[in-house]
Amino acid sequence: MLKTIILSLTLFLALPALAQDQQTLNQQAAQRFADADKELNRVYRELKSHLSKPEQEQLVEAQRHWIKFRDANAKAKAVTNEGGSIYPMIYAGTQRRITESRIGELKEWLEEYK
Repeated sequence: MLKTIILSLTLFLALPALAQDQQTLNQQAAQRFADADKELNRVYRELKSHLSKPEQEQLVEAQRHWIKFRDANAKAKAVTNEGGSIYPMIYAGTQRRITESRIGELKEWLEEYK
């Protein structure tokens, strides 16, 4: 019984430290997307360095289309929250997940050259 009371009291006192405001959550989501985007650009540049000129041109075109897709998909996912404080978190979170998937695709392609 005493253990339960102590555990409950500890959790109660810790809750304010666990709580975050939406602005902080939005900033964290944006940072996680920025980190994923940085990794994407690193892998993209490395892959591109292994390709012939025509292959590079095709990759650049494909990447431009992919970026439009990523952003449009993120907007579609977040649109129900448009105007709300959670919108940036949903938008950035979707961008991050799609970007991480693209990183995987490019890494698989890159493995062909190693």
